[in-house]
Amino acid sequence: MNEVSNEKLQRVINLFIDKDKYDVAKLLGIEVDTVRRYLALAKERDMAPEVEGIKLPRIFVFDLENAPSKAAVWRMWKQNIYNDQITEEWYMLSWSGKWMFDTEIYSDVLTPEEAIKGDDKRIMESLWKYIDFADILIGHNINQFDVKKMNTRFVVHDLMPPSPYQTIDTLDAAKRNFSFTSNKLDYLCKQFGVARKADNGGMARWLGCCEGNPNDLMEMEKYNKQDIIATEELYQAMRPYIKSHPNLALYMDSSTDLCYKCGSSEIEWIDRFYYTNVNKYSVYRCKSCNSLGRSRQTAVSKEDGKHITSPVAR
Repeated sequence: MNEVSNEKLQRVINLFIDKDKYDVAKLLGIEVDTVRRYLALAKERDMAPEVEGIKLPRIFVFDLENAPSKAAVWRMWKQNIYNDQITEEWYMLSWSGKWMFDTEIYSDVLTPEEAIKGDDKRIMESLWKYIDFADILIGHNINQFDVKKMNTRFVVHDLMPPSPYQTIDTLDAAKRNFSFTSNKLDYLCKQFGVARKADNGGMARWLGCCEGNPNDLMEMEKYNKQDIIATEELYQAMRPYIKSHPNLALYMDSSTDLCYKCGSSEIEWIDRFYYTNVNKYSVYRCKSCNSLGRSRQTAVSKEDGKHITSPVAR
């Protein structure tokens, strides 16, 4: 490996800030791992953004790609695979993520040597730092897939549980609020007219990664990154319809009225009310994300409230 000083590396990387780290490594004539290690050190900073002095919640859009499990089988159809037939357990190949309100996409992928050994400890440790720092996680099918998969690898590598976070799952949101023909990420992105997924290269790409093929690992990371762009844009498109959305205003400690879904102060109180069985609340529409929300304070006066009846509990 060609060695290069941190000072020189920083100076040259700054010239190619919009290029992929693989392109930077090629231009410098060094291994991509050298670039990756430097960038990891350079990005050890507080990512929490602020707008007009208000600290925003740390919302992390992320996605994982894992290797397949391998098994010895007798035939293709109608069979059960038992524990002793599994020849190689799955492990993580790569992860990608970005902070909402920021533009940079972060990622990590196995080196060829790590992929051949099935050793994902390093990239799980790097992912853990972001998850531990986040207040809210966003992803497509993260509740049933990504969160469980990452927790599995965290515990395998004796990593502590990350700090508490809430999740926004765009797959769950699609199932709960819409009736599209398919709820797959790329299909939904097409229907909403947002960024699409990249071609994943099929099973040959995954097997190439497991064999330590550098090109397949590079393409896997790029595919992983494109999923982040697609997921973020899909989330923003369907956000007005997500009823179980975390309340961002609780994280922001503002003295002004804020949209609970996007944190904007550009809200307009409209001539409508939200009714429960025993109360009513003023309604607003956010000019920034088009979401509807309601006040926490009742719109019923104390005197009028004395005359409201309630249903009988069954």
